[in-house]
Parts: sequence; structure tokens; C-alpha cells
Amino acid sequence: MTNTDDLTTIADDDDNSLGARFRRFAIPVLWFAAGLTLLLSGIAWGAIQVAKNNVASVDLAGSVVAGIIGAFIVVATFRKWPTLTQGDPVTPRTRRYSWAMVALIGFSMLITLVFARPSGGRLANDLYSNGPLPTDLAVGAALLWLVGMPLLAAITRRNMDEVERNLLIFGESAGFRFFTTVAPAWWLGYRGGVLPQPDVMILFVGVLVASFIANMARRLT
Repeated sequence: MTNTDDLTTIADDDDNSLGARFRRFAIPVLWFAAGLTLLLSGIAWGAIQVAKNNVASVDLAGSVVAGIIGAFIVVATFRKWPTLTQGDPVTPRTRRYSWAMVALIGFSMLITLVFARPSGGRLANDLYSNGPLPTDLAVGAALLWLVGMPLLAAITRRNMDEVERNLLIFGESAGFRFFTTVAPAWWLGYRGGVLPQPDVMILFVGVLVASFIANMARRLT
């Protein structure tokens, strides 16, 4: 049974217009994205400066400030919108959902730090390239991803309500359709000499973007 103390007053704004629904969804998500970007960027850039022994540099100080501001934004966002949707009641389920999102942030920071560490006399900070990586770094990061992502996905899905679960399924379906449409066309274009070699990470990012856009569009309809 849910205690009455676990519930908060649902937002007084009963406006269900497209603009109102967009504001209720977009404002939390944009604040979250801004805070997370600052936090991860500050941590990664700070780790790189430490690896370069630039411990007294302006860059390191700037990365610390950016990280602190980003952390403040993320914490404030979760306190106001535990599920990143304004007006949702705060219940034990939504608290568990928010903790799963915190775990996802921690996982992202860990992956970022792994790629920012020094390796072989240089910095392995080429996460967005296809260049070679040290074997231990590549295998370790791959294992971390293979174990962490399914676990976080299972925890998040378990604590979703029916509405959130349907939105997730719709977004995942759109991402799958994006991949099955773009990947073969890119592959054929490459074989025909009119496109560069297919890049799996570009396709990966494309799937995420397509899923997010579909999820957001379904929320607003």
C-alpha cells in the first residue's frame, strides 16, 4: 500500500494542449540533458588534464566548475521531476525509477573516465573515432557495457508503469525501423561506390535519436 505521504500534488496546470504537454515534457528533459552534458564533459576534461599533469591549469579549474554546475542541475532536476515528467506523483515506484536513472548517469561517467585515462604514453580519449585502442581498455569497456546496460535496462523497465512501457516500446520499434531502413541502403551505396564504408557507431547514434524522437512525438499526441 502506498502511504499518502509518498504522494505529491499533481501539477495544477490542467491544460492538455500540445504546447502544454510539450512544456511539461521538454523542460525536464532539456534541463537534464544540459546538466548531464556539463557533468560528463567536466569529468572527462578534468581527467584528461590530470593525466597530462596539468593540475594547476585553468582548464582543470574550468572542468571542475562545469562538473559542479552540471551536478547541481542534475540533482535539482531529479528533486523536482523524479521521472523527468512534470506532474507525476512521487511514489516508491517513481523513486526506484529515478535511482535507476542515477545509476545510468554513474555508468555513463564510468565509461567516460575509462576512455579518458592515459594509455601507452598518450591519452585514450578517442571515444568517437575508429582508431585502435589498447586491448585491455577495449575488452574492459566492452564487458562493462555488456553487463551494465542489460542490468540497467531490466531495472528501469521493471519500475515503469504501463504508459511509460508502451512509450518505450514505441520508441524502440522506431529505432529498429530506422536501422532496417538505413543500414541496408548505406551498405548497398558503399558497395556501389557512392557512399563511405558503413560506420556502426553512426548507426547506433541514429537509432538512439530516432527512438528518442518517436518517444517524444508519442508523448505529445
